[in-house]
Amino acid sequence: MLDFFKQPGIYECSFYLLGWFSYRIVANALKVPLIYSFASKISKVCYLLIISTNQQILSAIELKEDILSSSDYPSDLLNEQIQEDKDAVRRWKEKSIDELYQISLDEEVDRLK
Repeated sequence: MLDFFKQPGIYECSFYLLGWFSYRIVANALKVPLIYSFASKISKVCYLLIISTNQQILSAIELKEDILSSSDYPSDLLNEQIQEDKDAVRRWKEKSIDELYQISLDEEVDRLK
């Protein structure tokens, strides 16, 4: 059996195939942590985007409140409108974070398979 591998060309081909298989094993082993790191960075950026958007929307609601309070808009309607806006933003934020959390759980389950 060893005489077969000592033939010219077979010896080099067997080392080539062995090197190719070992490269694939090592490359796949190193790829998993890189993918996990990339996915965690993306989820952090998504959370920061949600927080930033939430702050901008809340500042727009405050500006709307200031403008409407300086006009002849009735105060009871103003308070009701501002509360509806804040509730809509709160629901949006909770739904966005829940969706990201579910995506991360799905990826974690897929990764463990």
